[in-house]
Amino acid sequence: LGILATTFFSCISNKKYALFSIIFCVLYACTDEIHQLFVVGRESKAFDVLIDSIGSTFGIITSIILKTITKKIIIRKEIKT
Repeated sequence: LGILATTFFSCISNKKYALFSIIFCVLYACTDEIHQLFVVGRESKAFDVLIDSIGSTFGIITSIILKTITKKIIIRKEIKT
């Protein structure tokens, strides 16, 4: 989810897309836990929101790192040609 959110928000905004992605992922984790309140046999825990948010943040960081590396490779190829 973090990688998907980062890709989406980086297309919309060049600035603060990581922040928007984190906010979106945390809100999604919250709504997922609210949804679990209404599912029989499932329970909602605040700790799960934390775990989901941390996982999404790792995805966002990974996406930003890959994007940075890709840009550097493209720039190096353009300089060589």
